[in-house]
Amino acid sequence: MHPEGKLLATVAGTGHPLLAVREYQQGRSLVWTSDMSAHWLPEEFAKWPGYRQLWINCLDWLTERR
Repeated sequence: MHPEGKLLATVAGTGHPLLAVREYQQGRSLVWTSDMSAHWLPEEFAKWPGYRQLWINCLDWLTERR
């Protein structure tokens, strides 16, 4: 991971990065290291009431005008 990146979430039990972000010049990057659907993601997490809002927040952050 880039030293200027921010690790926001890890995979429980492994410590592997799950969600990381970075700002660079006029842009922003977001990395989600799993599937967004139940293929790799636990079904319980995909059904979590905050799941939809998580992605709304990610997209809002990525597209925020500065």
